[in-house]
Amino acid sequence: MLIIPVRANKVKLLALKVCKLSLSVSIALTALSAVSITTIQSAHASTCSCDQGKLYTIDIEELNGIHPHQLTLKANNAYYQLVDDKGSVIQDKLYDINAYEDGRIVAKRNGLFGALDATERHFRF
Repeated sequence: MLIIPVRANKVKLLALKVCKLSLSVSIALTALSAVSITTIQSAHASTCSCDQGKLYTIDIEELNGIHPHQLTLKANNAYYQLVDDKGSVIQDKLYDINAYEDGRIVAKRNGLFGALDATERHFRF
């Protein structure tokens, strides 16, 4: 075994550097653990089967029976018309329709998508 003479000051400095490095590694591992736990908890929260404010699409026929303003979507050849409770056409030539359970409707007209929320009677394109 080879013994190298070293001054006491160098040993103290070396020991201090090892302690600092050890502390830095401990802090980094603690931070990594905290991030991992947070990530795991949010992953569990996002995969739960509970309703988290998501809107689900419904069939057009189902929407026609429950729309809050009694609006209906009627098929007219290759497109749909949005009709009010008096039979007046509010919007014409709507395609690619998605209806949602709260009465919102998203549709395409003239190449643009627009939306009708549950409180209004006109589309915003």
